[in-house]
Amino acid sequence: MTAEEPRSLQPNNRFVSRLVHDLRASLRAVNTLPDWIVEDLETVSSSVPSDVYRHLLDIKSKAERADRLILSVREYCEIDTATECHVDCDVISTIKMAIEQSALPDDFKVTLDLVDQKCNVPQKSLVRVICLLLDNACRHHGKDVGNIHVTNNGTHGAIWVCDDGQGILEQYAEQVFEPFTTLKSQDVIEGSGFGLAIARKYVEGWNGVLHIIEGKSFGGTSIEISLPEQTHYTS
Repeated sequence: MTAEEPRSLQPNNRFVSRLVHDLRASLRAVNTLPDWIVEDLETVSSSVPSDVYRHLLDIKSKAERADRLILSVREYCEIDTATECHVDCDVISTIKMAIEQSALPDDFKVTLDLVDQKCNVPQKSLVRVICLLLDNACRHHGKDVGNIHVTNNGTHGAIWVCDDGQGILEQYAEQVFEPFTTLKSQDVIEGSGFGLAIARKYVEGWNGVLHIIEGKSFGGTSIEISLPEQTHYTS
């Protein structure tokens, strides 16, 4: 067991934690080696084909992609054993917290239409779910500029995250929630294929439902976080 692993981890989580630690250590080396090679080539850079530098950058990019995938797999595997407590959290402030934590592109605008509501769920996990849905809306929008609409107004206690992007075809409405699923090549859209899978697993852990809703779209995709009836109320 490494110093990074809490002794309280379940056996499976200890295995995943150790695997992730060792794989990421190797990937850090893979990511660093191209920089060292570039330094070594400085004295002969004029005679080095430009393709060499392009290939070195590609190695770094692939290592970073693999690292993100490993972190996503770890998060997905550890959700079932999470010990975060359920609390009565304010939906409006929680959604605003998620927006503040999200690295949204400057050209994406988030519009809020929210009414007072509290729900009894793990707040940190709800923030994480909203962040994942916002990231998914931007990443798969189809353009570099767009609008995201977040509301719980008239939703019977659910939270909707809607965008004005390309949308998801009906035949893929469930497939996109499966791990490793990307509807476009990673060379076109950078992603691990785990964002929606992780978000759904968090919500289902609260006995809630996360799914794409039809007829509620703002031109693109609308995703509903439906909280279990016994855990939410509006004021």
